[in-house]
Amino acid sequence: MKPIPQSFLSRATVLLLVALSAMACPASNVVMSNLFSAEGSSTTLTDSSGALLASGSLVQLGTFPGLGEAGVAALALHGPVTLMSGIDGFGSAFGVGAGAGNAEGRIEITANEAVGIATGELYAVILNAPTVEAATEVLVLKLADSVPADDASSLPGYLAVHLRDAEVVFGAQGAGGFSTQAATIPTSFDAWILGQLGEDSDPTLRSAGADADGDGLTNLLEYGLGSLAGDSSSRPRIEIQETSGEYHVLSLRRMDDPALVFACEVQADLSEIVWPLLETPLLEAANPPVPAPDGHQWMQQRLPSGSRAFVRLKVTAEEAP
Repeated sequence: MKPIPQSFLSRATVLLLVALSAMACPASNVVMSNLFSAEGSSTTLTDSSGALLASGSLVQLGTFPGLGEAGVAALALHGPVTLMSGIDGFGSAFGVGAGAGNAEGRIEITANEAVGIATGELYAVILNAPTVEAATEVLVLKLADSVPADDASSLPGYLAVHLRDAEVVFGAQGAGGFSTQAATIPTSFDAWILGQLGEDSDPTLRSAGADADGDGLTNLLEYGLGSLAGDSSSRPRIEIQETSGEYHVLSLRRMDDPALVFACEVQADLSEIVWPLLETPLLEAANPPVPAPDGHQWMQQRLPSGSRAFVRLKVTAEEAP
């Protein structure tokens, strides 16, 4: 399940309705409403230029298993396709629209049963287009605790979550509401590690050779191979594929930083100190397991035939001249 987005009028209240059936969560619905408020209170969702999000812009509620806020923000940096591939959706994805029964009020998200997701783990993802493929900007909000129903909505006995109390994980917040933000993939290690760990992080943990999340992988290796430096559950994607009796090692590699140098090495015995370089042609992967994020590409190399072999990848960065 996936998607995100929103739009509004200047005196409009945003209303997200989660209408749960008496069955399980997968049968629930999510509706983004663009409604006027009798009290004059409004929540406006725009894109980064200030334009109101168009009707039909995608909205998805859900969780990001194994990821904290920093991990979700880092995922959003790779663009809508990658972000939506990581969400465990709650209910179906819907677009910004007229809302349920034209109900007014200040409720943005409602459910006639508990959503079944632990407090502090539910996110709203909003895109600036009707489809993930067409979207260029993202807004990710971490939703606040459930609050009592808003009587002004005329909706009976609903639990509610207010977007006005949400925390921006990716995007921007102004006096009038929230806005989507374009994914800007950092093309240097220094910019990337700041985005991963934040400017308030320990400087010693931001070096290329440090292991910020304690998962046994250096920050530079995670930068080069497409995983997250601040989340130990995020691991580089390296796979072995067999085609017509030949085996290939596939890896996701960052291609937008010319300073990076990749090397694939093979060895039949782990006790050996010297690992020879794999010298078969390096090619773009013919059958990548998942789409590559922006700035990355799946690459493959044929492994030696015959006996068992171990493979390791190395990433180094050349010094600027």
